[in-house]
Amino acid sequence: MDVFYEMGKLPPDAAVVDTVRTGTRRLEEKLRGLDVDALAISDYNKRYLREKLRSLRGSLQLNSHLLSWVLYQTGKPAAQTVLLDYGGGSGTLSLLARAIGFGTVVYNDIYEVSGADARTVGQAIGLEADAYVVGDTNDVVAAFKSRGLTCDAVVSYDVIEHVYDIEKFFREIAQLAQRRLTLVLGSGANDANPKIRRDLERQHLVVELKDREPVEGQKDRDTLRSYLSLRRELIGEHAKKIGSTGSASILDVLAARTRGMAGEDITRAVEHLKATGELPAAPRHRTNTCDPRNGNWAEHLMTADYLRGLLGREGFEGEIVPGFWPSSTNPAKEAAVLGLNSAISLLGPRGLPLAPFYVVMATHPGR
Repeated sequence: MDVFYEMGKLPPDAAVVDTVRTGTRRLEEKLRGLDVDALAISDYNKRYLREKLRSLRGSLQLNSHLLSWVLYQTGKPAAQTVLLDYGGGSGTLSLLARAIGFGTVVYNDIYEVSGADARTVGQAIGLEADAYVVGDTNDVVAAFKSRGLTCDAVVSYDVIEHVYDIEKFFREIAQLAQRRLTLVLGSGANDANPKIRRDLERQHLVVELKDREPVEGQKDRDTLRSYLSLRRELIGEHAKKIGSTGSASILDVLAARTRGMAGEDITRAVEHLKATGELPAAPRHRTNTCDPRNGNWAEHLMTADYLRGLLGREGFEGEIVPGFWPSSTNPAKEAAVLGLNSAISLLGPRGLPLAPFYVVMATHPGR
């Protein structure tokens, strides 16, 4: 099995490619012998790991793709590189970084359960990260300072589309740039791909408007309530607390206008309405929505231009580049994969409409 995307764009450095290929094959061997059911981890991460193992080839291709570009962009040997796996979930990127030979690997996730589970998995296969930091971006920055570490690169997949305040994220992550800092941040919420955009907009409407049934391995942080009804409830509770007497229709309008807001932003909207009679502006996007309790976006669709603008304001230089399609054992699908990946490689950033995911690939020169 080739650990890289077939016809995908590889870093133009044979040493980097060989290093990542060797580490990925090492991890593959360990994962194929992993008994997920025997691990003392949550049902949530057991379900997640089983899904990874069922599609191991595609999972390894994705992670090897991201980490190969991390190494190429940093320009440093793996053994001298300090890597942050941001929003690491079950820890598969950290596992691969360890297998490749990164000198220092710091895992992070905001969900305490995932942090504990990732450590357990790392210990089980002998690829434990150097540190496991549970918390938000500011907690990560504090952890690096307290350990006297200088970060070389930040990697993630399917994380930035869930970050509540993405502007704040780039501002805080830039604090790690004590020297040259590389970002390689992949996301499946590819707004440029018309089919993906339509599918995710439909998903937005489901979580916004409908209550959902629990499923096995449900993440405890995720609400099953309709986001709209939950916002209306939170708005009503705060309105009573501050002595507001808004009508039911006003509550409905305010609940609709606060789509994409969470926590204190919602309460401030209620207080502003009471003080001035002004409703917040309508949401800029027609479907983007987030959990009103914790701000977890439901696959936040963001344009490449928007992301480039945020990066530039925080001193990063880079581009939003397309990802590639995983290999398939189905001959017809594999032929399509080869054609699509060839086109994406040739088109570069203009290939985003064909791609299954995008990658924020940027560097900060350091402070």
